[in-house]
Amino acid sequence: MGREQWLELVDKFRFDLTAREQLYSTLNKVIESIQDGNTAAKEAIAPLLTPRYPSQLFAAFGEGLLIFMFLFFLWRKPRKPGFIAACFVLIYAVVRVVDEHFRMPDAHIGFQALGLTRGQWLSLAMFVVGLILMVVWTRAASLKIPGWQRGHSIKLNRK
Repeated sequence: MGREQWLELVDKFRFDLTAREQLYSTLNKVIESIQDGNTAAKEAIAPLLTPRYPSQLFAAFGEGLLIFMFLFFLWRKPRKPGFIAACFVLIYAVVRVVDEHFRMPDAHIGFQALGLTRGQWLSLAMFVVGLILMVVWTRAASLKIPGWQRGHSIKLNRK
């Protein structure tokens, strides 16, 4: 199959069922030839097979376990209402910026200003919102919510 025929099949992939079947058939033949030990086919597609980071696992660890651990330890101490929510927004924004370094940007969006992805820019905006919420909620005239740290009375918030 020539390059022009391949590109034509890719263009028709969404709308033409026969083009889709032909494309899948060709890809299956390539996969089978590589599995049978055809090193020429393997070397031909090697530049297309860039190793990638398991970004989904990084996101699960960062956005799940890491944020939970931070908030779990912050919850122990007495705090103003909204403090934990603001901390969540701040920590989540930082973790998302870091996670985005290991992801490929969306093909139709790509990198934007300063080499950042749209997700990173939105996370930076979320970080600013988190800072504003943190300042507003910690300066609010409200009673502190007691923590559950050892030695604190939950009912009276005293040692």
